[in-house]
Amino acid sequence: MKILMILAVLASSVFITGCNGILGDSVSGVWRGKVLDERSVHYIEMELKERRGKITGTMSILKGRNDTLWKTDTFPIIQSERMNEKVKILVDLDSGVSFELSQDGDEMTGIVYEIAYKNQPDKTTLQRLK
Repeated sequence: MKILMILAVLASSVFITGCNGILGDSVSGVWRGKVLDERSVHYIEMELKERRGKITGTMSILKGRNDTLWKTDTFPIIQSERMNEKVKILVDLDSGVSFELSQDGDEMTGIVYEIAYKNQPDKTTLQRLK
């Protein structure tokens, strides 16, 4: 009986510690990058926490010049979805802004679009800050 309990504990700890491998690398951390639309570049920062596949956090709009950026507005993440290295994040900005990203280690690339508008999606690239 003790052996079965030990095996059950080992199996559950392998599953829990192996979740990031199943789901991809954790997106926890501070990410900074830009959104490129047809007319301009917008700088953003995301502070993300991932636990058991659920992503929470905020997205901030950055302003500045000459490598000096500061936060002007911060918005909460209201919904997230994770499938391997693919990440979908919905931010509570205006009518909703959706990010569809692919993670490769400390870089995420993808598209971002406003839910209420049928505009062409914009491209985004984010780097995890160390």
